[in-house]
Amino acid sequence: VYPKNWANLGAFIATGYEAVKSVCPDAIVIVHLDNGWDSSLFNWFFDELKKNGGKWDMIGMSLYPYWSRNDKPGYANADAVITDCINNIKALSKKYNCDVMVVETGMECADDQGNLASTSVLAEGKRQLALILKECKENTDGRCKGVFYWEPECKPSQYRLGAFTEEGRPTAIMDAFK
Repeated sequence: VYPKNWANLGAFIATGYEAVKSVCPDAIVIVHLDNGWDSSLFNWFFDELKKNGGKWDMIGMSLYPYWSRNDKPGYANADAVITDCINNIKALSKKYNCDVMVVETGMECADDQGNLASTSVLAEGKRQLALILKECKENTDGRCKGVFYWEPECKPSQYRLGAFTEEGRPTAIMDAFK
């Protein structure tokens, strides 16, 4: 899409990579993109980055079933988004011979008015998160190195994907990590 900028981006990322390694040689440098379910996005981006001298040790991806269903109306449910992400993790790790990490995920915990979601919505969030954790651990040939929940401490608000109550206590969503 932006062919004039690829050489600059590759050089920028390679320079950052080298700077990190000069200070901490054992650091793992992650390049992160959104929409972990979108294999065409990841292949396009990392192919171009590689062609232009970009360096990375690990691929980071976001996986938000809630937003993905809005971005891609063809998804009937969260499980399809999660399945596509897991397939993408497996394919990318083989293609680029690197590990992958889900560096952002989050489940719905607030309604349209910013109030705590219903018990059934929270239970569904817990189920989705548990599925992500299970699939990343069991079905990526050991190449997915972790899952991070983005902003779990957010109380219900206009940002729908936190995981805490108005009183600052974890909701059932966080039980998926047990």
